[in-house]
Amino acid sequence: MADDLTSALAKSGVDSEHIEYIRNSLLSSRTEHATAGSPDKDKYLRIARHSEYVMSVITRMFYHDYVLFGFPFPAIPRPTGPPPRFLENVVLRH
Repeated sequence: MADDLTSALAKSGVDSEHIEYIRNSLLSSRTEHATAGSPDKDKYLRIARHSEYVMSVITRMFYHDYVLFGFPFPAIPRPTGPPPRFLENVVLRH
């Protein structure tokens, strides 16, 4: 797969430095932005999966991906009360 991709990128005129970076990222077990095993990822996934608003935004944002790749649409929870106030204590990190 990596060889096919690098060939296609080279044919399209992508700079060899960028191709090498992409190839190394594909072949490594973890990318710079990987979130697997992150406690923050688990926390925000729980928030998203329990929020009608967040799930509807995600579904609309990636609608064509669901259709194109045949992914099942996620179940959107029914609201059971006022909107969640989950962003009140969010701390942004730099």
